[in-house]
Amino acid sequence: MRAAELRSELRSNLAEELEGTPSVGYLDIPLHRNVGDSLIFLGATAILDDLSIPVAQTSYQGAFDVDRYRALPSDSVMVFHGGGNFGDLWPQKHLCRLDELFQLRDRRCLFLPQSMWFEDVSAVAQTRSILRQAASLTMMWSDRRSFEQALTLFDSDKTPRVAMRRANPTRAPSDRATGRR
Repeated sequence: MRAAELRSELRSNLAEELEGTPSVGYLDIPLHRNVGDSLIFLGATAILDDLSIPVAQTSYQGAFDVDRYRALPSDSVMVFHGGGNFGDLWPQKHLCRLDELFQLRDRRCLFLPQSMWFEDVSAVAQTRSILRQAASLTMMWSDRRSFEQALTLFDSDKTPRVAMRRANPTRAPSDRATGRR
């Protein structure tokens, strides 16, 4: 699939997920040398701009201030940066993200397309515990393997407030599992 088609599909998914939100808080902006993460950030913020949804607050890991996000209107969505680091492949990054999600668990949260990798079952259990506490959470997955693994590990029938969404139609058609409140 060409880049324009991928961007169009992501824009459509985000338009649906963010309908009616006055603004977003964007967590985990990339301030490191991975150019791919910087491009993901630029693409995501360009789509938000296209949708006329302002990014009202940003933070990078290590500079998260929950009070700044809590100061946003209650119907703002907390958007977590996408990429390839959900799980214990990058444990410090993952634990930091879980902590941020836990602190914002009463807000509506959206994880931009992620790929996932877990090796440690205790890390899966810890992640599942945090996800189950989220009041409203949508997780988008960038590949079929991650999406299917998420459905297995974070069974949406047992975690009713977590919606899983496939973000890449060439790897997995856009589709949603049961459950966001």
